[in-house]
Amino acid sequence: MTQHPAAQERAGRERTARAGTTDGGVETGLSPRRERLLLPVLTLVGLLISLIGSVGAPLVPTLARSYHISESTAQWSLTITLMSGAVSTPLLTRLGDGPHRRAVLFAGLMAAVLGGALAAIPGSFALLVVGRALQGAANGLLPIAMSIVRDHLPAERARRAVAVLSVTAAAGVGLGYPATGLIAKYLSFHIGYIVVAGFAALAAALAAAVVPSDSDRPRRRIDPRGAVLLVVGFGAFMLALSEGVAWGWASVRVLGLFAAALVLLTGWVWQERRTAHPVVDLRIMGDRAVLAGNLTAVLAGIGMYLLLSLVVRFV
Repeated sequence: MTQHPAAQERAGRERTARAGTTDGGVETGLSPRRERLLLPVLTLVGLLISLIGSVGAPLVPTLARSYHISESTAQWSLTITLMSGAVSTPLLTRLGDGPHRRAVLFAGLMAAVLGGALAAIPGSFALLVVGRALQGAANGLLPIAMSIVRDHLPAERARRAVAVLSVTAAAGVGLGYPATGLIAKYLSFHIGYIVVAGFAALAAALAAAVVPSDSDRPRRRIDPRGAVLLVVGFGAFMLALSEGVAWGWASVRVLGLFAAALVLLTGWVWQERRTAHPVVDLRIMGDRAVLAGNLTAVLAGIGMYLLLSLVVRFV
């Protein structure tokens, strides 16, 4: 028996709703309740990333006094976080581009929990630096959160969700700086790291309950040689930038680090352009839209961190 066209259309809409698909035909795989909770939970991840960054600079003078070290040494509590985030972001996003995306998100959140716990232990600045490095690894979770909402929310909601996550990560820094300053003034500075660890634990628990599995996504290989060259080369470059003032820009150590970074990163570019599974696909960097977005992000980051550093210094 042939159905009336209107009946066929109605039946199609019912099958779509039962299958958990959007109006655009993109399968969400989420119940209505989990779909509503997905963005708020991932927004907590964005706030966590901004808190990790903002808990650094306001505490530098306090750390220098508490551990009886110079302010340039205490600055490593912030520098190591930025270095860790810069190196981990492409690696985490590559690892998350496949069936283990949910696991990578959860692992990054647990690294932030462990890092906050280590940083909160009194008595050892080296242990604090290790903890801050673990916290910095969570910076790579924001692109993963954006990819999750793109895949599991309807197209129109996904666009708004990506915008919300972007704004949250930036606005949270502005909220975190005064909060960290108040904690440092009226409580022990260790409390700031405990607060971040607790926030990360809350985000991890909610993500485990709400973020869907991606086991049906195709498995992506990662180029281990390219990953090593990126980590070591970029790490050498960041270390030279961080210690240039203290060691002297013309010192053998700084010039050696810059030379090593140049060689390693040149090798990394050559490796990425010839491998079938690059850590970062450099072929798309020449695209005008991608290039404009990257340059905008770089300029915005430079402006934000210069402003925040000057404000903290002034206050």
